[in-house]
Amino acid sequence: MSKEREQASKDHGHHSAEGGATPPPATSKKRVGLFLLVVLLVAVVLAVTGILPRIHAEKKLVEDTNAMAVPQVLAIQPKQGAPAQEIVLPVIFRPFRTLRSTLELMAI
Repeated sequence: MSKEREQASKDHGHHSAEGGATPPPATSKKRVGLFLLVVLLVAVVLAVTGILPRIHAEKKLVEDTNAMAVPQVLAIQPKQGAPAQEIVLPVIFRPFRTLRSTLELMAI
Protein backbone atom coordinates (compact mmCIF):
# COMPACT_ATOMS: atom_id res chain seq x y z
CA MET A 1 0.00 0.00 0.00
CA SER A 2 2.89 2.35 0.55
CA LYS A 3 3.89 1.93 -3.10
CA GLU A 4 0.40 3.02 -4.16
CA ARG A 5 0.68 6.17 -2.03
CA GLU A 6 4.04 7.02 -3.53
CA GLN A 7 2.65 6.50 -7.01
CA ALA A 8 -0.40 8.67 -6.21
CA SER A 9 1.78 11.47 -4.88
CA LYS A 10 3.93 11.30 -8.00
CA ASP A 11 0.86 11.49 -10.22
CA HIS A 12 -0.23 14.74 -8.53
CA GLY A 13 3.21 16.37 -8.82
CA HIS A 14 4.91 17.80 -11.89
CA HIS A 15 6.89 15.47 -14.10
CA SER A 16 9.80 16.25 -16.33
CA ALA A 17 10.47 14.62 -19.68
CA GLU A 18 12.63 12.03 -17.94
CA GLY A 19 9.79 11.14 -15.60
CA GLY A 20 11.27 12.70 -12.42
CA ALA A 21 9.32 15.14 -10.23
CA THR A 22 10.30 18.81 -10.58
CA PRO A 23 9.20 21.80 -8.52
CA PRO A 24 6.72 24.23 -10.08
CA PRO A 25 8.50 26.76 -12.31
CA ALA A 26 9.48 29.91 -10.45
CA THR A 27 9.07 33.31 -12.07
CA SER A 28 12.29 33.86 -13.89
CA LYS A 29 14.33 37.06 -13.73
CA LYS A 30 13.94 37.43 -17.48
CA ARG A 31 10.15 37.52 -17.19
CA VAL A 32 10.25 40.07 -14.36
CA GLY A 33 12.70 42.22 -16.32
CA LEU A 34 10.56 41.97 -19.45
CA PHE A 35 7.44 42.91 -17.49
CA LEU A 36 9.18 45.95 -15.96
CA LEU A 37 10.45 46.98 -19.38
CA VAL A 38 6.94 46.81 -20.83
CA VAL A 39 5.53 48.82 -17.91
CA LEU A 40 8.28 51.43 -18.32
CA LEU A 41 7.66 51.62 -22.07
CA VAL A 42 3.92 52.11 -21.54
CA ALA A 43 4.61 54.85 -18.96
CA VAL A 44 6.95 56.66 -21.36
CA VAL A 45 4.40 56.45 -24.20
CA LEU A 46 1.65 57.83 -21.92
CA ALA A 47 3.90 60.64 -20.73
CA VAL A 48 4.88 61.61 -24.27
CA THR A 49 1.27 61.54 -25.50
CA GLY A 50 0.33 63.79 -22.58
CA ILE A 51 3.20 66.26 -22.92
CA LEU A 52 3.37 66.75 -26.69
CA PRO A 53 -0.17 68.18 -27.04
CA ARG A 54 0.55 70.64 -24.23
CA ILE A 55 3.74 71.83 -25.92
CA HIS A 56 1.86 72.25 -29.20
CA ALA A 57 -0.97 74.15 -27.47
CA GLU A 58 1.50 76.46 -25.73
CA LYS A 59 3.24 77.28 -29.02
CA LYS A 60 -0.13 78.01 -30.65
CA LEU A 61 -1.09 80.25 -27.73
CA VAL A 62 2.14 82.25 -28.10
CA GLU A 63 1.55 82.62 -31.86
CA ASP A 64 -2.07 83.73 -31.37
CA THR A 65 -1.10 86.17 -28.62
CA ASN A 66 1.60 87.73 -30.77
CA ALA A 67 -0.82 87.98 -33.70
CA MET A 68 -3.45 89.77 -31.60
CA ALA A 69 -1.01 91.99 -29.71
CA VAL A 70 -1.22 95.75 -30.09
CA PRO A 71 1.31 96.84 -32.70
CA GLN A 72 4.22 98.91 -31.52
CA VAL A 73 3.91 102.63 -32.11
CA LEU A 74 6.78 105.06 -32.28
CA ALA A 75 6.10 108.16 -30.23
CA ILE A 76 7.92 111.42 -30.76
CA GLN A 77 7.97 114.52 -28.61
CA PRO A 78 6.08 117.44 -30.16
CA LYS A 79 8.10 120.56 -30.93
CA GLN A 80 6.60 124.00 -30.99
CA GLY A 81 6.96 125.56 -34.35
CA ALA A 82 6.87 129.21 -35.30
CA PRO A 83 3.35 130.65 -35.32
CA ALA A 84 2.08 131.04 -38.83
CA GLN A 85 -0.48 133.71 -37.94
CA GLU A 86 -1.34 135.52 -34.76
CA ILE A 87 -4.96 135.26 -33.66
CA VAL A 88 -6.62 138.60 -32.88
CA LEU A 89 -9.75 138.38 -30.75
CA PRO A 90 -12.36 141.14 -30.69
CA VAL A 91 -12.79 141.13 -26.89
CA ILE A 92 -10.32 141.65 -24.10
CA PHE A 93 -10.09 138.58 -21.89
CA ARG A 94 -9.51 139.04 -18.21
CA PRO A 95 -9.25 136.50 -15.39
CA PHE A 96 -12.56 135.58 -13.81
CA ARG A 97 -11.63 137.13 -10.46
CA THR A 98 -11.00 140.46 -12.06
CA LEU A 99 -14.24 140.25 -13.97
CA ARG A 100 -16.18 139.31 -10.85
CA SER A 101 -14.73 142.15 -8.82
CA THR A 102 -15.54 144.54 -11.66
CA LEU A 103 -19.15 143.34 -11.74
CA GLU A 104 -19.43 143.64 -7.98
CA LEU A 105 -18.19 147.21 -8.11
CA MET A 106 -20.71 148.00 -10.81
CA ALA A 107 -23.53 146.59 -8.69
CA ILE A 108 -22.87 148.95 -5.84
